[in-house]
Amino acid sequence: MSLSRHRPEGYVRIGEISRRAGVGRGTIQHYVREGLLPGPVKTHRTMGYYDHLLASAASDMPNQCGF
Repeated sequence: MSLSRHRPEGYVRIGEISRRAGVGRGTIQHYVREGLLPGPVKTHRTMGYYDHLLASAASDMPNQCGF
C-alpha cells in the first residue's frame, strides 16, 4: 500500500466509517485502541485511512461483544 498523502484505493477517513457504521468517531478509535479493529493506514502524521469494510464490523461490534 502506498503511504503517500493520497487516499489508498478502497480506504476512507474515520468520519466516513463512523457515518456508515452509525457510531461516533470516538467509538471507532476505542475499538482500534482495544485491538478490536485494525488501525488506519497512515498517509501523514495526522492523516489515516481505514478499510471501507470496517464500517460493517464496527456497527456489529456491540452484538459481537455481547452488549
